[in-house]
Amino acid sequence: MAKTWRLHIVLKFVLTYVFLVIIVTFVFAYTFYIRFSDHIFTEVRDEVSTSAKTIAGRVDFSGMETLKDPAQKNSEIYKRIFNDLNLIAESTPDLTYVYTVRPRADGTWEFVVDASQEEDTNGNGVIDPSEASAAIGETYDVSCCQELPKSVNGPTADKKITSDFWGSWISGYAPIYDEKGTVIGIVGVDFPASRFLLQNALLRDRLITSSVFTLLLSLLFGMIGVTIYSREARQIQEALEIRNEDLEREVRRRMEERKRFIAMMVHELRSPLTSLKYDIELLSGGRKSKQDKELLEMMAVSTERLVHMVSELLDLSLFTSDEFTIDKTPTDIKKLVSGVVKEFASEAAAKDLELKVKFITQLPKVNCDQQRMQEVVRNLISNAIKYTEKGKVDVSTDYNKEKKLVRIEVKDSGKGIAATDMKKLFQPFARFEVKGEVGTGLGLAIAKSIVEKHGGKLTVESKKGKGSAFRVELPIK
Repeated sequence: MAKTWRLHIVLKFVLTYVFLVIIVTFVFAYTFYIRFSDHIFTEVRDEVSTSAKTIAGRVDFSGMETLKDPAQKNSEIYKRIFNDLNLIAESTPDLTYVYTVRPRADGTWEFVVDASQEEDTNGNGVIDPSEASAAIGETYDVSCCQELPKSVNGPTADKKITSDFWGSWISGYAPIYDEKGTVIGIVGVDFPASRFLLQNALLRDRLITSSVFTLLLSLLFGMIGVTIYSREARQIQEALEIRNEDLEREVRRRMEERKRFIAMMVHELRSPLTSLKYDIELLSGGRKSKQDKELLEMMAVSTERLVHMVSELLDLSLFTSDEFTIDKTPTDIKKLVSGVVKEFASEAAAKDLELKVKFITQLPKVNCDQQRMQEVVRNLISNAIKYTEKGKVDVSTDYNKEKKLVRIEVKDSGKGIAATDMKKLFQPFARFEVKGEVGTGLGLAIAKSIVEKHGGKLTVESKKGKGSAFRVELPIK
């Protein structure tokens, strides 16, 4: 049981530790990935917008506002701007496309100079529309370039990667000013997003690797910790078990010493008390004065109480001993109970109590120690009469065929027992004082021991002010 309990605790600790490590690692890795990815993208945006700003400042865009017809592709102004943009594009690493655009009066945008080189990339011998550079005045779709319209106020870059027919891009924009400082267009640059995506992928892979490593390392340390804890817990448990065994042996030894001491004292007291009892009886004979008779009667009563107390102490010591054995014989419970009830008829009548007996017709014999069982019934009836001022005491027997148990019940209409007293009812020396009645408080403890030695049970049901019902259950075998 102890090992199972320890295993359960260790397993629960390991599972909790693993769960916490996984959660913390995941949260840390995800947070770090998002923040560092945003940081990398911000740096790339800054580089892209700076490139657009540099081109807008270095290239001579004078006369660009005059380019309005596609036929002007062969003009000196167009060629100058086209060549300058191409030169810068070739000298700028990773810059794929550079172009200029401007807004129309209706809010749409159009190409002015597209510096893309026309190539027959598919090898069909013809420059297809997808391979041709944009013409002057060709519409530029800005729906995917949300930052472009804002660039009239200053350099900026898209906050998201843009994907189209030609690939995935990070685009930057910067305003083009004329000599008067008026914005005459926007220069746009497209950088491939592959560099950012590659850095992002590397970051993700490294985080996954480091997270797995951290998780494995944490698990390793956790298992080491659990192993150390388990070993120490096992050592402590073993030490406690040894200590408990020592304490149990010590308790048993002292209990046996106490029992032997009580038995010895009872034996030493019983003989002189019995002699004193007989001496008092002898002195009571003959003619005595009234005062002498009263003193002798008081001495006789006190001596009788002492003899009874010593006998009960001896019985308790005997019945609670592991060495105690009972002499079982087939017993007629009906006859046993009837005999005990007759002993208390006069005592019940003296208190004007109705003492009734009820038996079922068929009652099997019970294997029990007849003398000891008489003591049990005698004690229960005596208590019922003692604690009942008026009313009745009912004694009955019953048989449970399914459980093969014979039940003896003693029920009274007395004052009952408080709930707080029920817990200590069967403890030695437990007493509930009644005016004019004395006792040792050992009777129920002895009765319970006798019943349990027979493999039975002694139980009680009681409520303060509503009487009590004591039940003895005995197996028939």
